[in-house]
Amino acid sequence: MAIIVPTQNILHFYRKDTGNSGNGGRPCDIESAVQIFEQQNMLSDGIEMFLVLKELKSDDQFSKAFYNKISGFQFKSLHLGGYGVDFLADMEDLKEKLILLSRVLERMEVGYIVIHAQHFKNNRLYLREMLTRFLPNVTILIENDGSGHKWGGRIESLKEIFCDCPEFKLCLDICHIKELNEFSLWDMVAEKEIKSRIRQIHISYFPGA
Repeated sequence: MAIIVPTQNILHFYRKDTGNSGNGGRPCDIESAVQIFEQQNMLSDGIEMFLVLKELKSDDQFSKAFYNKISGFQFKSLHLGGYGVDFLADMEDLKEKLILLSRVLERMEVGYIVIHAQHFKNNRLYLREMLTRFLPNVTILIENDGSGHKWGGRIESLKEIFCDCPEFKLCLDICHIKELNEFSLWDMVAEKEIKSRIRQIHISYFPGA
């Protein structure tokens, strides 16, 4: 059965304070986003949250009430981001951050992490080892990129990632395929190695996208 939930990042396109920190990847931004969606009665089934890993300092940054709320949703995932294409590999304290993140995800009962494909162009085997070792109870979903990072949006690039990281699955972003404009959605799902890995789909519409 398909479950449709909002993604926190969609709020970025409606922010009035555009000078604020990007998509709002701090823990306090996540709690605020959930409150906004609640006010609009959009959280009946769940949410995809967005976290900048560098901004995670302690599992106490989220309130106990927030943990209880998120854990009660039928579906929840976390989109993990950072500053720069190699933000994961460049973090000197990556091990400590992932151990902390694992505690947070356990308390939220989150089973999926979404990470853009661009972040796995380099240092793939190292990242696979770190993610599978310190996030053992989480499924990593690789999201295809759009025109801003063409390598991460191409079918052959995704195949490379899945060849080196067979445990990883796919978050298929339909808008990014349209934005990349090198092949169709049907071309991508015609690839068995791609189609069989789909666990989550991003659907969005913006004029011109």
